[in-house]
Amino acid sequence: MTEEGSSNSTLKSKVDDNFWQIKSVEEKTIKLEEKTLKLEKKNFSNENRLEEIEKKILNLNTEHKKEIETIEQKFKQLFEQLKTENDRKDEKINFLEEEIKKANDLFGKKINDLIKLNNLISKKYEDFVIIENKWSEIDTKYSKCCCSHKCINTNKPIIFNCIEENEYVFI
Repeated sequence: MTEEGSSNSTLKSKVDDNFWQIKSVEEKTIKLEEKTLKLEKKNFSNENRLEEIEKKILNLNTEHKKEIETIEQKFKQLFEQLKTENDRKDEKINFLEEEIKKANDLFGKKINDLIKLNNLISKKYEDFVIIENKWSEIDTKYSKCCCSHKCINTNKPIIFNCIEENEYVFI
């Protein structure tokens, strides 16, 4: 019996050891399960945050794409406006250049006409011969109109009016 008692006590101690080992394994398992649960929760929350961030990025990308598209459209419109304005200004410049050419041609014609007129005038003057005045005396019938000073006379025929402003002399 002692053998049986000793084997029972060893068996009991082994069972106790096994019980405590199982208990410690169960506790470790529970702790590991708790840690796993915490990690899964953390992972889930991180996945949710990641999804939210991805959604925000997508929203920002679509917003920026829309903004970029609107800016591109505005640039295209401005480019077209500038192009039409430049075309209109080019047409106006061409028109003004033609007007300047016409004005220059007309100006040249007028200058030629003036030169011809000047040549005609100079030819007419060339036909005339200057003859000196051979005035010898002032007629006495016109001197009656003059005053007592007799400022209009044959000696000074340059004076054409009387000193007292009576009348002009008739030559």
